[in-house]
Amino acid sequence: MGGGKSAVGLLAVVAGLAGCATTSVSVDRAATTGIEPGDSVAVILGRPTDCEAHAGKECPDAFLAEATEKDFERCLAAAMLAERSDLTVIPTDELRRAAFPGSRFEDAPRSIAALLPLAQSAEFRRRIAALKLRYVLLVRVATETANAKPVFAASSGGVWGVGGEWDRISSVTAEILDLREARQSGALTASSYGRAGFVVPVLVIIPLPPVPYSAMTETEACKALGKAVVEFLQRADG
Repeated sequence: MGGGKSAVGLLAVVAGLAGCATTSVSVDRAATTGIEPGDSVAVILGRPTDCEAHAGKECPDAFLAEATEKDFERCLAAAMLAERSDLTVIPTDELRRAAFPGSRFEDAPRSIAALLPLAQSAEFRRRIAALKLRYVLLVRVATETANAKPVFAASSGGVWGVGGEWDRISSVTAEILDLREARQSGALTASSYGRAGFVVPVLVIIPLPPVPYSAMTETEACKALGKAVVEFLQRADG
């Protein structure tokens, strides 16, 4: 019983190591914006910078995946709707069916350079007219780690552990394309910093499985970005 309580105490210590993420948002405005009743927004996962040279083939970045696009679509939608409940967020797969009939996730355009000519196309506008889509958020995600170091953790009950720890830095950038005006409105980047690592608990002489921990930097950056996007779209000058 005592050993179990001690192990729980060590888990609390491990949880404390992760701490909270620190998040900031930067804004780069290129044009005025605004949201009118009925306007909708869609999220497209952009091709990471590291993938541009690969022309979509054997892209080494794990963030370029359909499941990841859905995750960030849901995260951003929840954050944006919390700020403005009357905003409509068009599911990306619904946009893809309307704009690019028969296309796969891998075939969809994933850059402002590819999307901007479409915004100027009468045929493209006709295909998506029913969606009342005003803005497309082209989202790019990056996470880096740095400053790895060993760690030691111990609980008051005598359970201790050793492991490793590192900084975890995530950034989520949204380039905003105004389809009505056929122009890029600007870009916002939310950056989140926290710690991640693992501890291998040892109870007397019996090693236990490693316990990982991590600040939710991608989630925190995504939530902050969603809030900032709504403020950006509503305020033409900020």
